[in-house]
Amino acid sequence: MVKIPVVFTPNGSAGIQSAEVRITSNDPDETNPDRTLAISGHAWKPDGLSMHWPLDDAGPPNVVDVSGNALNGTFVDGETWIYNDPPIAGSEGKAVTSIDGSTYMLAEPPHTPSFTYSVWVKPESGGVLFHQTLDLQQRSKSMFDVEIGADGNLIMYINETELFFTDPETVPLGEVTHIVITHLDSDGFGTDTADRTRLYINGKLHSEVQGAGTAELPVFPEDGPSNNTLYVGVSLLGGGILRGTWDDLQRYDLELPEDEVASMFANPGATAGLDTLPFQIVDVSVDEAGINATITWTSKPGRMYTLERSVDFGTWLEVDDGIEASEGETTTTEDELEVGTSEIYYRVIQL
Repeated sequence: MVKIPVVFTPNGSAGIQSAEVRITSNDPDETNPDRTLAISGHAWKPDGLSMHWPLDDAGPPNVVDVSGNALNGTFVDGETWIYNDPPIAGSEGKAVTSIDGSTYMLAEPPHTPSFTYSVWVKPESGGVLFHQTLDLQQRSKSMFDVEIGADGNLIMYINETELFFTDPETVPLGEVTHIVITHLDSDGFGTDTADRTRLYINGKLHSEVQGAGTAELPVFPEDGPSNNTLYVGVSLLGGGILRGTWDDLQRYDLELPEDEVASMFANPGATAGLDTLPFQIVDVSVDEAGINATITWTSKPGRMYTLERSVDFGTWLEVDDGIEASEGETTTTEDELEVGTSEIYYRVIQL
């Protein structure tokens, strides 16, 4: 048996894209010489914004994503929601309100080492803001959990590690609050470490944990059922329905800097002012001795990257991680290339 690796890289318009690979055999004894394989993948916008729900929706079942990435969500128990409520994120658009029953929202965001969540909320009760669980079968192992207590305190967990347990009235019941959570993990999954996690309330840094005080998002198990669904307003592990008004939920695949968070609070409903320069490798060069390779890609200050290499598109090895971005473009070098290697492929991962 011969294995042929096929790599499909969706590009162009953001969202789910599909392709077909047709394999034809010239073996005269082959009874079915043609095979067709269907491939699909998700192309992402290059600005770090993976999901944006303005929550201007007029009714169920879909929560509309306007990021361009087609990450629409679902209103659960949709007929019980109140739609077209006055906005609480500024004066434009609408908001939605959960008043009773089993009302919550579902999403399937990308699973990235670093992330930012931003939401405007006016809670009328304590309950769950966000919840993800690692193992669907066991209904346990909370991967990411943010809750508001009955006294307005905020509690947050990553990988069952408590990161924040704030004072009462951090998120006062009956009042509008802008909540932003950022998480930076510059060395990616699988290292059991992360750089920092931050909590912003109404545009200002409220709490921060660093190094050993924070935790890394776990990777999904390779075998057995797992759950990449984000529960908004409820916990899969039971209860926690948050009654109140929701507006303008955003998710980013990176840690937003402090000035961007302040700007989003000052301009309700606006997304972070990140540029849309295509994220791509723009140059790979090797010195005359064939020993060192220089790789350059588009970048923006405040972001971090991991560089990986492969000789067959199958196995990828880390060259360097935690590479800090420069303005416009970032360049790094791989030293001491293997003698006799005719082709090397590089990829850059934005953390």
